[in-house]
Amino acid sequence: MNIQYAHLGISILAGLIAAIISYYLNGKALMFIGENAVTYGAPVVEEISKTGLALLFGGNILFSHVVFGTVEALYDIIKNRGMLSYTAGVTSLISHAVFGIITVYAGSFFFGPISGIATAIAAHMLWNRIIIILE
Repeated sequence: MNIQYAHLGISILAGLIAAIISYYLNGKALMFIGENAVTYGAPVVEEISKTGLALLFGGNILFSHVVFGTVEALYDIIKNRGMLSYTAGVTSLISHAVFGIITVYAGSFFFGPISGIATAIAAHMLWNRIIIILE
């Protein structure tokens, strides 16, 4: 098997498992914490799982984020109706790709993956807060 295809498969697996973990943990947090789980809890769970699993499995961090964003986009499209569903889906995909870019670049400019994850968490919290305010 070509090493590039294996790397791609590992990145897909990391993104899919991160999506499953996040869906489960975010659902539990929402029940116990309420709407603050969306702003503060979800970004922590999602950024650590997307990047952490990519690193653990030896996958590509950015691609793991894109796969996660794709899963979230599909969920948004299925869950919502009309034009809102597609807007939410495209926004999910793009925002998670951007969080992946932030993770990779902040990690390379500062002190490695932990600083990349922390920067992405902060950006994700800000993004979620803005989305909640705009709703």
